[in-house]
Amino acid sequence: MTRTISTPEAAEAITGIANAAANAITGVAQADPAAAQILAVALAAAILICTTAGTALVVRHQRRRRTPPTDD
Repeated sequence: MTRTISTPEAAEAITGIANAAANAITGVAQADPAAAQILAVALAAAILICTTAGTALVVRHQRRRRTPPTDD
């Protein structure tokens, strides 16, 4: 089941994910700086992929709502 979330809810979720990622990178950096760099790149890529996918879903949803019905 899906539900629509508001922009503030989405922003709060994204902020929470970013903070968790920053905490993970900081923790790893204390033990192994090289591993922290790899983790940072991996997390940045994951965030980019998720953001792009989310944007695509929003655009698709908006287009679907704006498309007038066809007379077939």
